[in-house]
Amino acid sequence: MLSREQKRKILNSYSLFEYKISYDRYNYKYKNKVIAREFSHTGNGYICGKELNDPLKKYEIDNRGWINIKDMNEEELRTLIELVIDIFGVTLGERTN
Repeated sequence: MLSREQKRKILNSYSLFEYKISYDRYNYKYKNKVIAREFSHTGNGYICGKELNDPLKKYEIDNRGWINIKDMNEEELRTLIELVIDIFGVTLGERTN
């Protein structure tokens, strides 16, 4: 399992805006939409899965529309972040193809 600092480093390698929401928790925005939230000292956190088309049920999306990333490795986390950024780019009208 990755630590919170390792996860923060991964998230900060993308074009995301990081901001602190409490003493030990961080959220991340992409184009003014929160796509990652509640990253705490325990390594727990969530990535937005509301718009995710996941027919193979690779990700467990909770009833709020978020995916828990606590037990993800670096490759799994990067894949999910890139997928969500791509989806939000499309849903926010950035892409035309």
